[in-house]
Amino acid sequence: MKSHKHDKHDEERGCDNKSCPNPAKIAKGSHVAISYIGTLEDGEVFDRTEEKNPLMFTLGQGELLPAFEEALIGMKLDEEKDIRLEPKDAYGERNNTLVQEVPRNLLEGKVALEKGKKIMFSTPKGHAYAEILEISGASVKLDFNHPLAGKPLNFHVKVLEIS
Repeated sequence: MKSHKHDKHDEERGCDNKSCPNPAKIAKGSHVAISYIGTLEDGEVFDRTEEKNPLMFTLGQGELLPAFEEALIGMKLDEEKDIRLEPKDAYGERNNTLVQEVPRNLLEGKVALEKGKKIMFSTPKGHAYAEILEISGASVKLDFNHPLAGKPLNFHVKVLEIS
């Protein structure tokens, strides 16, 4: 039988391995609260949370990107870590078949036709989003790729709670 090594958080809370409310490390099924900053290669921040308003989830429920969840396994309370996800592990590579032209009259009067504008469509499977790439006389070119498709993603994560 291995002896339990107390960490500083166990000692601060006055609990041992059996009575401590927070397990020592993140595992599948752990309820977790984290703060993070997500950046692109050029340093542009694409998403972030604050410690006072963390991201809370249950690991293994499919709420987050699987590779991101996998990288969190084994992290401890208050631990910080840098995680890099390649496109294949994030939102995939860009798919040129997801760039399509639709008749302009399908959109006119329903959305403002502006290059770069993001629009939402209702589908039988939920919602689809597209970016307007080009507007011509009779058609509008839309990009249905996820905005982060084809991009490596970098995250700086801090574990705030584990239960």
